Amino acid sequence: MFKVIVPFFILLTAMMSHTATASCSLKQEACELACKVEYHNDSFGKLGCVAQCKAKRAACSTKEGVEDATEKAEELLNKS
Repeated sequence: MFKVIVPFFILLTAMMSHTATASCSLKQEACELACKVEYHNDSFGKLGCVAQCKAKRAACSTKEGVEDATEKAEELLNKS
C-alpha cells in the first residue's frame, strides 16, 4: 500500500503546485481524493479531512469572488 500512496502524493503535490491554473473545484476534488486514500479505513478521519477540504473550497471560492469583484470595480472606475 505504501508503494502506491507515495507516488500518488507526489503527483498530487505536483498538481497542487499549479494553483493559479487550477479551479477551486479541481483542488477540492484532489483534496477529497487524498482524504479517501489517506483515511481509507478510518471513516471519522475521512469525514474530518473532507470537512477541511470543503472549508478550503469555501475560502478559495470567496477569494476568487473578491478578486473578480475587485477587477470589475476597477474597470468601472477606469471608465468614468
